[in-house]
Amino acid sequence: MMDRTRSWRSPVVLAAAVSFALACAPAGTAPPPACIDTCQSTGAQCGEVCGVSCGTCPGAGVCREGRCVCTPQCAGKSCTDSDGCGGTCGPCDADVTCKDCKLRLVRVDQTIVLGEISRATIALESTATGPDPRLADVRVAVDPPMELQTIEPGPPLQAAGKRLYRFTETNLPYFQLADGSFQLLVFSQDKALSIDPGRWLTMTFARPPGAHGPAYKTVRFHLVHRAQTLAPIASDDALQTGAWDAPLAISAEAQP
Repeated sequence: MMDRTRSWRSPVVLAAAVSFALACAPAGTAPPPACIDTCQSTGAQCGEVCGVSCGTCPGAGVCREGRCVCTPQCAGKSCTDSDGCGGTCGPCDADVTCKDCKLRLVRVDQTIVLGEISRATIALESTATGPDPRLADVRVAVDPPMELQTIEPGPPLQAAGKRLYRFTETNLPYFQLADGSFQLLVFSQDKALSIDPGRWLTMTFARPPGAHGPAYKTVRFHLVHRAQTLAPIASDDALQTGAWDAPLAISAEAQP
């Protein structure tokens, strides 16, 4: 059976289609343009492109502008129950900076050595329902100081083709500013694609070599409150309405 996508790209078939449209079009009207897009060329995961199905969304996922978006189902559930999208209905109150903020930090894991925090993993999540941002310039502060070891982009960034900018000074996907905070730039060449809500980044921090003492009984992370964190401006305006710079305190006495 002939592949429909290939047949539309064939010059012979395209010419025949245009001739047919010209012959059948009423006098004085322009023929409709031939459809040559494909699921691959548009990056569609679901829905249809030029009459060809690009697939369906599994589970609780729904198709939105060619991308599968899963809406968590957490009504009447506890913070540790499944949300139907591969995660839980959390985070629980103690594990998040602000449940209703457009951007928030969430505790993922921690490592305790001799009663002190030696490693902590946190996530940057978005709960925004619109307008979805296309770019982000996020700053994360840590007290006491810890080293940023790894950053992993989450499904919303991957689906939108976004990546972390590598700073020329270090060739690292972050930059430590003079105040000790970490700057993370999320961007792409195609700025038109917006970033869906969900877990944007997962970051692992480690205690600096040789650093010990009571300070590392509790480590606090927070997003640095500043304008122009998100773009376009409508997304940033929506962000500024909440206490999204509240601290996330990770204690050596808490259990992951």
